Amino acid sequence: IVLLQRRRRVPLESIQDSRIAVCVPGSGLARPRSGLAKDLATVRETRSVYSTGRDLSARTIETYLTSQEEKLQDQLASEEAMRYASGSICTPSDLGKSAKEIFTGTEPTVWLEDVAARMLSWADPDLPLSPTMLPGVVAEGDVERIYSGMFSNRTEGRAVFGEYGPGLGLSKAQSRSTFDPSECRIFQLIGTELVQDHGELPWARIHHMLAHATGITQPLATLYCWRLSTTEILRWSWS
Repeated sequence: IVLLQRRRRVPLESIQDSRIAVCVPGSGLARPRSGLAKDLATVRETRSVYSTGRDLSARTIETYLTSQEEKLQDQLASEEAMRYASGSICTPSDLGKSAKEIFTGTEPTVWLEDVAARMLSWADPDLPLSPTMLPGVVAEGDVERIYSGMFSNRTEGRAVFGEYGPGLGLSKAQSRSTFDPSECRIFQLIGTELVQDHGELPWARIHHMLAHATGITQPLATLYCWRLSTTEILRWSWS
């Protein structure tokens, strides 16, 4: 997601991937934004002077400056929201929302998550797993927990795997904690590639295919590759 600081023309044909969005701000509001940014920088610099003070007066001043910093951040975010809401979003994807609808509120993270989710849904409308069955976003740190849970004899470890297994196609809903990839679409895709490559497929190629062609994240691609080597699934084939 590219946030241009100044308004300029962006030819749509110059964007060569549907997972790229260029947000172009509207005209105006540049001077208020510049002033707020300078005030915010001044407050932050001043607050850093008092952050190490231990006496009551220093703590009081730091508390006041922290409050001012938060107010300025909200004002700056509000100005930015207005700038981008009055502009446009250039992307090959169909976001289903206008810039005015996306850039609302004062939380930039919310804007970016909305754009990213819509772009990725457009780019990969049919993921080879079941996101609605997952308890939440699978972060990089979760992958190790899921992998360990597959082999754990402890109830806690098996429960972790059971939370994610059905959504990832590594277990069935009726037996969540038991490894069963018989209907795993990821493994089916790998099997198809194996057949085409006469049973030989380097680990690096599998990982690249999963992370760049199926719509899943790199940590998840790593999880499936880890399990592949453990189960010797490279010998499997699908007709």
